Amino acid sequence: MIDYNEIELEKKDYEAAFTEVSFLFEVLASTVKDVIGNSAPLGVSAGRSMARKIPVNLKEPSLSRVFDVMKKHFENGFDFSTDAGDAGGAMNVNTCVIRDICRNQNVELGGEMCKIFHSYLGGMTAQLSGRQVRVTHTETGDTCMLDIKVR
Repeated sequence: MIDYNEIELEKKDYEAAFTEVSFLFEVLASTVKDVIGNSAPLGVSAGRSMARKIPVNLKEPSLSRVFDVMKKHFENGFDFSTDAGDAGGAMNVNTCVIRDICRNQNVELGGEMCKIFHSYLGGMTAQLSGRQVRVTHTETGDTCMLDIKVR
């Protein structure tokens, strides 16, 4: 016989958990910068690793199709629109859990946490598309704009 323990969680419990995770992510991001300097290789490697775990095989991995896969993958924490072409594209990020973490920890939007995440997106995009990718932010705030270049 299996007994189940269910925990009743309230909004304040989720808010406390979010604050704790935000704190831990900020510490991780600042430690990465202190220890290795440039966080881009770490973010790219993590993104490539995550993309290999997504159960999808794109026979024709156009940037548009890659963006569709990423939208589905990130749908619980992000809302973004994309514009894709052969040489790259743009991502207009509306809802962003990384932005929420930055605000929760009073750290710079577009700073180290964002840079790690942009590298992560680049790694995922590279792995899914089979091309080299570079992601940079061109605008930060309530909506962020990312420029995605592919080779």
